[in-house]
Amino acid sequence: MNFKLIGFGVFILAIALASIFGYLYFTERTDHANDNQLNTQKYNGLQDQMNQTADSLKILAVQIGDLNTQKDKEANRKGYWMAIAEKYQGVLDSVFKSGEGNATAGEDSEGKYFKSTFGGKENFVSYLGETKYYPLPLPRSTYNIKLGFDTLNISSELYRDTDKLWKIKVESKTPGVRLKNYYTIDSTVFNSLISGTSLPIPDPATDWGVLGQLAVSRIIPNTVDGAVGGYYGVVSAKYFVKEKSFWVDVTGKFSLRSWKFGW
Repeated sequence: MNFKLIGFGVFILAIALASIFGYLYFTERTDHANDNQLNTQKYNGLQDQMNQTADSLKILAVQIGDLNTQKDKEANRKGYWMAIAEKYQGVLDSVFKSGEGNATAGEDSEGKYFKSTFGGKENFVSYLGETKYYPLPLPRSTYNIKLGFDTLNISSELYRDTDKLWKIKVESKTPGVRLKNYYTIDSTVFNSLISGTSLPIPDPATDWGVLGQLAVSRIIPNTVDGAVGGYYGVVSAKYFVKEKSFWVDVTGKFSLRSWKFGW
């Protein structure tokens, strides 16, 4: 009995078992740490969204959710994939302005009148209006006002803060506009961010359709044949009219770069 060979085998087996144990141990620790970070992120995101008040600058922890469970069948078939969902609530400050107008007098089809015009701008709102007063025959007054609004300038940033939480910073750069925002990032995106892996973007649903084929041979004389059939994903079926034969093809691919086989 070769004890050296047995001892060498036991040594190799011990190294293999230790490697497997170490891999499983550190993988479990990593998964556990990621789960803790995910739960912390969810909790802080929910608390921030529940307790927020309207302001021109908002910094909130990002809420985590499964956004892709909300897709309809058509979007899922086309391969659409949601990464981020964001909702804004805009709160406009009240506009209060007073001052002197330009008073004039005149007469129109309604009678003699006294008119006062006014205009100006408050924050992002421009206004122009007038009032008319008809003293005779029965006293009455009219008014009209035109409002114009500037384009609202709002910016948002997704970043990781020093407390290791992912946060969204939303800022209104337009005076007079205050915001509330509700921001959710898909759990797959979050897991990819904290683990440094690439996003598993899903492929569109399996394609299907009909096909036709014309076969011409230069080796065997007078061999021209046509085929009709259909395909579903990697499986295709064809019927050759002249040969009266039926073929089924299955196509796969093997990647030398990633060493994996796929359909």
